[in-house]
Amino acid sequence: MTLESVQPSSTQKREQDDYSVSLTDREYLRKQIHFTLLDVRRQNLSSICFQNSNKQLVAFKRELMVLLGEQSIESRGGGNVAFSSYMTEASANAQSASVTTGSTIKFDRTEANYGNGYSTSTGKFRAPSTGVYGFSWTLCVDSRTSDGGEWKYGEYGTQLMSGSSVIGLLHADTETKGDDACSTGFVIKYVSKDTEVYLRNIYDHTGKIFSKMNQTRTTFSGWKLYQ
Repeated sequence: MTLESVQPSSTQKREQDDYSVSLTDREYLRKQIHFTLLDVRRQNLSSICFQNSNKQLVAFKRELMVLLGEQSIESRGGGNVAFSSYMTEASANAQSASVTTGSTIKFDRTEANYGNGYSTSTGKFRAPSTGVYGFSWTLCVDSRTSDGGEWKYGEYGTQLMSGSSVIGLLHADTETKGDDACSTGFVIKYVSKDTEVYLRNIYDHTGKIFSKMNQTRTTFSGWKLYQ
């Protein structure tokens, strides 16, 4: 038997090609139908989920936004640095007798010192990390101080310092016997790591700083808002 005798005729070859094309077309159509059905199912599922769970999705989105907000605050480094300090009466009396122009005003007790940035010995807060901080201080002056029958009404001026820069000012003054005076300042400032923030006396003062455990306190506080 020769090779030519086993080869298909031209008619047979055309029939085989047509059959092959036919198989290819059927496979293609089968796959198209399969993916179309998947799309329909997905669309129906999405529609059903949306119709049945719209309220739940809205609530979930709100909870997620809150959660992401809390996480973003933590990731930016906010909320992990804060201090709150105040003067005892003994410290207020001692500093009233010793502070001069440019002297650092010290607060010898702390209610909180997260991050250990504030030093009661120096009276200065050293930023543990760079970020935006809020600082608040309240200065009270005494109107009841007498020396040999002469009343010395309290008057003090303070500067809030960030390094060598003045970032806040505060003045407290009383001119009436028995009427103490307090002033409060608040500043938001971008502070670089290791920068010292503190209060200093501006000028020659009169009278005494007023700070008592059972009445009112002269205070200095700060906290990190975000990175």
